[in-house]
Amino acid sequence: MKKLLLTFSVVIAGCGGGGSDTSTVTSAIPTLTPTIAYTPAITATTSVSNNITLIPTSVTSLFSNTPIDTPLFSETAIELPDLRSIYDSLCGNSVILAPVKLVDLNKDGKKDILLQLWCPRGDQAGKPYNGPVPNKLIVLLQQKDGSFVNDTRAVFGSDNIDMGGIVERIVVNDFNNDGYPDLIFSICLEDGRLPTSDGASNHYAQNVFMTSNNKGVYSFIKQGQIAWNWGLLSVDNERGNIDVVSLPLTGANWVQEVWSFVTSWTQIAIYNWVNGAGTVFFKRKNANQGSQIAVTNLQWPNTGLSLYYKENGVWTLKDSNPTQIKMVQWESWNGGTGTYPVTTVDGKDYIPFDQSEQMCELKLKKDDTDSIAVSLAWGKEIVGGYKGGILKENTSPLQFKSWLVAYNVSQGKLTRNTTFKINNEIQDSTIINLQCGDVNGDGYDDIVLTAPFGPPIIYINNKIGNFNRINPVNIPNIRYYAWGESFIYDDIDGDGILDIIRFPVYGLDPKWGNAPIKYRIYRGNRAILDKDLLK
Repeated sequence: MKKLLLTFSVVIAGCGGGGSDTSTVTSAIPTLTPTIAYTPAITATTSVSNNITLIPTSVTSLFSNTPIDTPLFSETAIELPDLRSIYDSLCGNSVILAPVKLVDLNKDGKKDILLQLWCPRGDQAGKPYNGPVPNKLIVLLQQKDGSFVNDTRAVFGSDNIDMGGIVERIVVNDFNNDGYPDLIFSICLEDGRLPTSDGASNHYAQNVFMTSNNKGVYSFIKQGQIAWNWGLLSVDNERGNIDVVSLPLTGANWVQEVWSFVTSWTQIAIYNWVNGAGTVFFKRKNANQGSQIAVTNLQWPNTGLSLYYKENGVWTLKDSNPTQIKMVQWESWNGGTGTYPVTTVDGKDYIPFDQSEQMCELKLKKDDTDSIAVSLAWGKEIVGGYKGGILKENTSPLQFKSWLVAYNVSQGKLTRNTTFKINNEIQDSTIINLQCGDVNGDGYDDIVLTAPFGPPIIYINNKIGNFNRINPVNIPNIRYYAWGESFIYDDIDGDGILDIIRFPVYGLDPKWGNAPIKYRIYRGNRAILDKDLLK
């Protein structure tokens, strides 16, 4: 069966400078996510099989907005299992429900919902809070009729899985090759508490490793450094599997850890050149080879990208592409003063500017020998450019935008790709996630952008390396109903076509009469066609 995967996920609120996100990585396509406060969970998985029957292309809409077949595939809200007793045992109405991943945990061919419930905390009596984060990991197993039941014990052996903090990111992969997915979680304690003055040690926690024992029963291990854990990166290794790089956010013990699974989890050499979770390791080119190329960001306050090659088992810096910066006088919104870098890109000045946390590998054409690196750049453009004087955050003319930038990666050189073209590109300040992979099953890499409160923005490869946006009228208008709703973009019903699943974030909301959690599914009807694109 041919199977094409594009997987990524962002989870609501938590670690990493005011926000939490969960990065889900498969062995097929790497996944990266940003740090941003209160971002929605987004997961996309495309699966194309030669033994399924797709809905005829005569069907007009890409997604269904009316009831079809069964209540599961309806715009009507579907009630999840009643978790109110769990909410009450944690923190009642203030509980946060964070969708983490749709993954087949019991190997029955159906996607299950893996989520975490946790309680926000804050400082108490003017003192930094340094206590635990009440939380539980929950598994909702999908049944034959498409409904879900809470059966965490069946998968993880207990109804009370305390992660020791908030799930920041997650890597999913069958590390021990037993047919069941294994999971690594980066964990921290950023739940609303202010960091202590000693490097935010009250945000420190330990990562969690869950590994199947060849029978679908999982071990639960906390291991690695106790730190403000944040990023998880996957690296193809020479054994046909992947290694995982763990990146803490800050602190005196800031150091990369690399974990590899042979017969058990082992810590291996440190990737001390990796400067951020936006680093992208290009995938292996053949079965006996690991990742050989990586693109990462320069160390702050410098901006730009660096190219590394793995040669004779050693990662070596081959090239850098820094951006032009100059230090200027700056006055923040609260009156604080100092200096701050202004970055010049394509003749325009930005403060701040960043392109370090969202990158992906992309082949412009299916038969290309070399991939390119695509980066999501963002910044506040100084309207009219910097003309000297003091830049004031409250009054200076700044325009926030984000855009995609491409770089050629070939023969040890990192150069700007000036022919990279996206028609009808959205430059929206709310875009927070970038992924590259085959969305429509034609064998060509596409691009997906996501923003906090709306459907995905999808650019389809026209097979010659240019990209056209899917007309937004073809995607359900997922309105922002209430603060804290999120969605997952995934094939939940196994027909090989993406669906959109909308989740609330809060467990019980008093203003809605403490109603149980519900979700909505917009079923994907058919493959994406040329007529679905903006011209």
